[in-house]
Amino acid sequence: MLVHFAGSSRATGPPKASFDDVCTSESSPSPSGPASPQAARNEARKDAAADRTALQALLVAARAEAERGQEANCVDTVKKARELLERSK
Repeated sequence: MLVHFAGSSRATGPPKASFDDVCTSESSPSPSGPASPQAARNEARKDAAADRTALQALLVAARAEAERGQEANCVDTVKKARELLERSK
């Protein structure tokens, strides 16, 4: 494919780059690969954060059920929150 530049009588082709130039990364691999202790700690933090978020959602739902007078649903939701809390310890 040739490209014509405005105001120029010259035509030029595509840039000269090999497949390897395009497909290789110049950055070095991360020092904290998937098997490193740092990666394991990061994964544990993400899991703990997800558990806290789920716990908060359950408690908010339980409160909303209580405010609506749905005692059985509130107790059920609090039970789920307690189970999640026990599993995350």
